[in-house]
Amino acid sequence: MRTKRFEQESKAFGIKLKHLRVRADLSIEDVAKAVQIAPTTYREWENGRAITGLPYKTLARAFGVTVAHLFDEGGRLKSVDIMEAVSDIDEAVKRIKALL
Repeated sequence: MRTKRFEQESKAFGIKLKHLRVRADLSIEDVAKAVQIAPTTYREWENGRAITGLPYKTLARAFGVTVAHLFDEGGRLKSVDIMEAVSDIDEAVKRIKALL
């Protein structure tokens, strides 16, 4: 169950994605292609839908920024997003280990 704070953080992150995309003079289609997702999925991210998987490195590369910059908010990293990213990484490691 998502909390109200999580939803607010997701919307704020979506606003940041849009800002970075516009600043980089990229279309939604450009970013979606770089991240290898459907444009509708990327559009949903900009509109505040929670991001699943591990696209942060690819997103950062598409915008020409660091992953830390994606999560930076006025000089401090948003712990909610970092914890979700760590959780996603843990899940990915478990899936990889299961394949071995």
